[in-house]
Amino acid sequence: MYLVRLIYASRVSAGFGAGDVEQILLTARERNQKKAITGLLCFEGDNFLQCLEGGRGVVNELYRHILTDQRHHCSTLLYYQAIAKRDFEAWDMGYFGLNKTNKNLLLRYAGQAEFDPFTMTGASADALLCDMKNQL
Repeated sequence: MYLVRLIYASRVSAGFGAGDVEQILLTARERNQKKAITGLLCFEGDNFLQCLEGGRGVVNELYRHILTDQRHHCSTLLYYQAIAKRDFEAWDMGYFGLNKTNKNLLLRYAGQAEFDPFTMTGASADALLCDMKNQL
């Protein structure tokens, strides 16, 4: 199977509620398991940063679906690359929520303490997500 890693950033839409993140994770974990997709979702404030790994076809199909999800907008592809192995194989969809104790991760990879994945390069977003994985 030809594996890829896709990382994108997006912003929440008006009306996004507190329970929406939990619903996204519940649905993602169920669907991703069936399609052998793994990854990690990071959410803070108004921003999402998500990594998807799996077969090229199923990851591309999922991203097309994500682009039509009305709970967020401004989806921006930050990174797309063929990979030899998965970095997030342990999770159908892991979750990392930022807090004051791990803001130093942002300083290391984004150069600022505020979470704005739109200011990051694809390589720095990938490195940030891998570091987040190691802290879970």
